[in-house]
Amino acid sequence: MSQQLLECDRQHIWHPYAALNADFPLFAVERAEGVYIQLKKRSAVD
Repeated sequence: MSQQLLECDRQHIWHPYAALNADFPLFAVERAEGVYIQLKKRSAVD
């Protein structure tokens, strides 16, 4: 996912659980299952 697409997402899509501060980094998600999220860079978040 390109940085340009992530910035477009930040500007136009409401994410109810995201921080409102634009200084926080964006992370592209590759897939999710249950409470587990697989980020594009292959690190898992739970």
